[in-house]
Parts: sequence; C-alpha cells; structure tokens
Amino acid sequence: MKGKIYGIGGGAEKITVTFNTTPSEAIVTLRDRDGKEVQAINNKVYKIPKGLYYYDIKASGYRSVENIEVKLLEDETIDIELQDIKLIPFSDLTNEELEKMLNAHYNGEIDISDYWHVGDTRLIHINATVGLSDEEYSGKISEQDMTFVILDFNHDDLVTQSGERTKAAVTLQCKTVLADDGYPDEVYYWGSSHVTTNTDNWNTTPMRTWINNNFIQALPTILQPLIKQVKKKNLSTHTGTSTINTQDKAFWLSYPEIFGTSTYTYYKGTNQEGTQYKYFKTEENRIKAANINGKGEGTNREWWLRSPSSHYSSSLGYSWCTVNTNGTVNNDTTYSSDCHTIAPAFCL
Repeated sequence: MKGKIYGIGGGAEKITVTFNTTPSEAIVTLRDRDGKEVQAINNKVYKIPKGLYYYDIKASGYRSVENIEVKLLEDETIDIELQDIKLIPFSDLTNEELEKMLNAHYNGEIDISDYWHVGDTRLIHINATVGLSDEEYSGKISEQDMTFVILDFNHDDLVTQSGERTKAAVTLQCKTVLADDGYPDEVYYWGSSHVTTNTDNWNTTPMRTWINNNFIQALPTILQPLIKQVKKKNLSTHTGTSTINTQDKAFWLSYPEIFGTSTYTYYKGTNQEGTQYKYFKTEENRIKAANINGKGEGTNREWWLRSPSSHYSSSLGYSWCTVNTNGTVNNDTTYSSDCHTIAPAFCL
C-alpha cells in the first residue's frame, strides 16, 4: 500500500523531531506544508516524514511564535525559549500583549508598576477627528502618530472597580501636543470663541465632550475597550474652591496634577483637582513641543489645562490655566485669537 507523500523529501522515511520549550508548559502546534496539523507521538515529540513544516508555540503570559517555517530532514531537537511578556518593554508590546498585562494586573496576579516605569513611552496611531464645528481651531485634528508617556501608576480613581482594583493601572498622556488640521496645532478651549463666565468649568466646556467622544474614537479600535473611565475633581468656579466631579475616559490635566500644591496667584485651588503625577515632578517634563512624526521635534508650545483661572477681563471674561512654553504656569482667555495646543490624557 502506497503511503502519502509529505513535504519536500517524499517517500516514507520518517524522522524524530522533539521540541524543547521554555516554559515547559508551552503548547506546540506543528503543521505540514498543506496546513494539516500533525499529531505528536508523545509530549512535543513527532515522528514525521522529511519535509517542510510550520509550527506555532504558545504559553500564557509569554510572547507567542507563530507560523515559523522549518525544513526537517533528519532527527532533530528544536529549542525554543519564549519571551515573558512582563519583561518586554512597554513600547514593544503588541496590543494583545498589552491587554494580557492589564488583565493580569486587574485580576491581582501582578502589579503593573513592577514591570513598566514612569516615563516609558509608546507610539499610538491617531486617526483624523471631526471638530466641534466648522470654525477654525474647533478641535479638528489631523491623522498622526503620537508618542504617549506614562505619567503614573495606581493614581486615578476608577468609576467602576475592576477586579480587585479601585485605581486605574496606568495614566498616559500625549508626550507632545496634538497637531491640528491646518492651524498650527492650536484649538480653542471652548471649541469656538467664547467669553468665559465665573461658573464655566471643565464639566460645561464642549471640549470635554469632544475629548471623551471624538478623540477616544480616533484611537485604535483595539485600544478603546482598554480605556478606563475615571473620576476627576474640578473647580466649579474661577474664583472659589468648591468642586464638581466628572467621570471621564479622556481629560486635560489640572494645575495640581502637574505643579503640585498651588503657589499661583490666579489659581484659587490647592489640591482640590487631584495630586501631582510622578512624571511631572521633573520640571522639564512639563514642556511640550509640536508633534512631528510622533516626536517632539517642533517648537515648544503652550498647552491648555482644565483648571479655571481667576484672572478676569471685562471684555474677554475669565481665563483658564495653561502650561507655558518653558514649563511654567500661565493663563489665557477662550475668546478671539486666544487658542493653544492640547495634550489629552487617559487611563488604562
């Protein structure tokens, strides 16, 4: 009876191929050149005709190797050591590996801060966004690659507890400022010219609606479900210290989240709007340049915060806090030509 011909060698002569894997519990899948799975005669030991084969090796918590082509012409032991995803830099993780790490954190199996570090970065593609209106500086952002940086771990309060955790695993922010579509990366705070009143706050600005919808939807679809909604505290007026809470998937930062306890004359809060992220304890990290190909290779830009400023103009209304081009605090109005750049943040 004629035997089937496999691979490149033909004939019925068989060889013994053994896979030696690290970790030992890794699962091996071997396929012939036609894609048919080959069954092992023992744990990871195969008795097969000579020929061309493909293999996958997978283990929970490790980076898989898949569809590896190999010519097997004699008895052979193949040694494979999978890479522990916990040891892969934040920048190099696939989105699937990123999700596995976050799931392990929220299930209480690991603490993500043992493996990633404040200041670690990751390049994320952002699709073009629709603005709040057709007006210039309305928040219409062009398609771009953006480097996001880790600001801190276990810092922001989750709206809904996840597994054993009440804090978001990690907070990320644009390392540079977003590039606007055609208007040198600047946007109005309000999405259009607006005379700010004393009771205008982060909860009422249309830019909060934009960032929690248009901006989130511009992120990769595989990343969007991983974003956690968190509780943010905000001053409810420009001249007082009372607060209003919001629940945000994305947000602009506040004065104390960057500078810590206030010493700024025009900021009436102290720590009502949160506490300083570790990343901003280094003063130079407060400076943001224009985004060019995912890198801060443009000129330094002034960027908006969500914190109200008590500075008042009878014709232009109240101001909002900004971070100046040298990393110090500033403020500006939301009317007429007063527009600056933005650097959204979100939590995973």
